[in-house]
Amino acid sequence: NTSTLSPGSSGITEAEHALLQLPSGRVLYFFTARKALQVHVRYSDDNGTTWASYATAVLSRAAAGPLEALAVAYARGTVVLFTTEASAGATASPGPQERPSHVNLVGLLSGQVAMLYWWMNTAGTEAYSFRLLDPATPGYLAAKTDLYTATTAPAFAESGCAMWDDEDGTLYALLELKAAA
Repeated sequence: NTSTLSPGSSGITEAEHALLQLPSGRVLYFFTARKALQVHVRYSDDNGTTWASYATAVLSRAAAGPLEALAVAYARGTVVLFTTEASAGATASPGPQERPSHVNLVGLLSGQVAMLYWWMNTAGTEAYSFRLLDPATPGYLAAKTDLYTATTAPAFAESGCAMWDDEDGTLYALLELKAAA
């Protein structure tokens, strides 16, 4: 079942967006609009046929610079929202030197959230990394495991990754790597 998402009648194209289906079947649509300084949420209870406002300005403060990444997950009653904020050439999370992109979150039965992402600080430092998050703790405090570093992780234009958990509880990751020389 597919639907065209229309967060409002203004015709604004969202800068960042993510969908999340709750156990109840309700679908939440998280998005940033215009200058991408705040996150808003719409919901659908009919598999995307109709949408209504759920919450506006869900961040405790507007971002100082555009939000560059947005990801959401559900884990044991908690919705986890991840964002990165552009500010003077650096980002606020998940770590002081990382510029994450292609962020994937998966809520686990344990209540933790698996996080897979591509990041860089400067050219030549690209990597795919994994963190196991506790929703009650800032993500940048979680231990980071680099899965692939600059020798195999591609530059931004060629990077891409996805992560999901299968029905049997196995966590899978799909990463795009550099072509062999």
